[in-house]
Amino acid sequence: MRSHSALLSALVERWRPETHTFHLPVGEVMVTLEDVSYILGLPINGEPVTGRTDSSHQFLVENCIACFGRKPGLQDHVLGKVNIAWVRQCRDTELCDTQESLERYVRAHIFCVLGTVVFPDKSTTSLNSKFLPLLRDFYRISAYSWEAASLAHLYRSWCRASLYNCKEMDGPLILLFVWAWERGVIGADILDIHGGLLRISGEDWTTWELTVLYGGHIWELGFQIFSLPR
Repeated sequence: MRSHSALLSALVERWRPETHTFHLPVGEVMVTLEDVSYILGLPINGEPVTGRTDSSHQFLVENCIACFGRKPGLQDHVLGKVNIAWVRQCRDTELCDTQESLERYVRAHIFCVLGTVVFPDKSTTSLNSKFLPLLRDFYRISAYSWEAASLAHLYRSWCRASLYNCKEMDGPLILLFVWAWERGVIGADILDIHGGLLRISGEDWTTWELTVLYGGHIWELGFQIFSLPR
C-alpha cells in the first residue's frame, strides 16, 4: 500500500466523518452499496453480520474444528487470531473428494477472503476468528449481508483514520482503490501533492506547478475539472 500513500493521504484529508463522504472540489462523493456490489459482488440483502468477539483459546479451537475439521497448533494462533498460513494449508491440503471436504475447502477460502479483502485489519499474517461462527452453517453463509458489513467497516476505518492521532489505517483498501479507479477515472500513479492537488504521471512538472499557482486544467483524484478561474 505504500505506493498509494499519496492517494490515501489526499482522501483522508477530505473525509468528513459527519456525513461519511469525501469533500472534493467537484462536490461530495462517497462509496455506496452499489459500488461494493459491482466491485466485490457480495450480497446486499440478508441477515446482519453480527456476533460476539471472543479471544479465548476454547472459542478459537472449537470453531476451527467445526469449520476446518482440524485443531490449530500453539504456534498457529494468538489472541483470537488464526495464522493465515495455517488456514491456507488447511484449504490446499483438502482432498475435495467428499461433500464435507468440499465444504471445508470453501469455508477456508471464504475465511481468507473475509480477512484479507472484505474485513482486513492491520495484521497481514493472521485472520480474526470472530467470523468463524458465521461459517459453521455452510448453507447460511450466502444469507448474510456481507456487502453492507464491508461498507460499514470501510466507513469506520476512515473515521478512525481521520483522527489527528491516527498513525496507521486499515479497512478494505482494495475496495477503495478500485472505487477510486472506476468512479474517479484514476489511470496513472500519483507523483506529488501540493495544496491538495495531485500530480500524476503523464503530467509534466511545469504544467502541474502552473496549475497550483494560477489554476487551469487539473485532475483532482481523477475527476476532470475545466475552466478553473485564473
